[in-house]
Amino acid sequence: MKAFYDDSTIESIRSEYIRLGESHLKTICNLRTLEFQLKEDLAKEYLTHGLLRRFLTLKRCIDNIFRLFPVENTSPLEIDELTDVSVNLHAFFINISGLLDNIAWVIIHENTCSINRNSVGLFYEKSQKLFPPSFSEYLYTEGISNWHCEHEKLFRDSLAHRIPVFIPSNGINERDRAEYLKLSKEKDDLGQNPPKNPLSIISTPAEYDNANKDVDNWINQIDEIDRSMKQFERPAPYFTHSIVDDKDWRFLHPQLVNDFNTVVNIIDTFINCVSEKGETIPDEDI
Repeated sequence: MKAFYDDSTIESIRSEYIRLGESHLKTICNLRTLEFQLKEDLAKEYLTHGLLRRFLTLKRCIDNIFRLFPVENTSPLEIDELTDVSVNLHAFFINISGLLDNIAWVIIHENTCSINRNSVGLFYEKSQKLFPPSFSEYLYTEGISNWHCEHEKLFRDSLAHRIPVFIPSNGINERDRAEYLKLSKEKDDLGQNPPKNPLSIISTPAEYDNANKDVDNWINQIDEIDRSMKQFERPAPYFTHSIVDDKDWRFLHPQLVNDFNTVVNIIDTFINCVSEKGETIPDEDI
């Protein structure tokens, strides 16, 4: 059985994943340097125990997923492996959201701004008024704004409040779909029409034996269909927040790499802009 991705895509994803290690270490060093430049204790705490710890968690989640679900995988994951991948994917999205909030808190505390905590968020308008102007402008750029609204926030909000992120147990090639669905229907039909329970046969030993044979034959038929279906099953490295609204599917490995690189870009821009001052706004306005 072939892997889900073609060979060139596998090589590209592997290369991008390896490069994450370099950007990961560089970003950690930059955050550690910024820690010594900050003046306010609360800003330092949100940087070190919020932003940095969450950033370390993101990389660990990606490492775990790439280990549990290698890009070259040729067979569907076992249920426990799939559950572990889902756990790490859930942690990944929740900690991206928390990391972005932590950046907002660092800026607000470093500039000793007074703001209602419910108004704090990297993409909240009231918070952005307090950010360095160049950083606010960056957050409004089309690429970052679309990533936040149409992807990061979409999956985080669904995970936290509606349907958790879902990874299918397997996938089927389009050319095999008709045969797979046919086998699935045969299995369902058998499941809905089981033979008589031998224990309900209170008659001759021969009838009891025949009923047992019917059960064995029924089980063997289902097992044979299962084996036939498994021949068509392949890894399914993609996820969504809703199997009914199927427009929001994402490819697992490339999306993880893209999300991590986007977070690194946001952090780098934040570090470069953090020394600038935002607006001074009366407390009653925020």
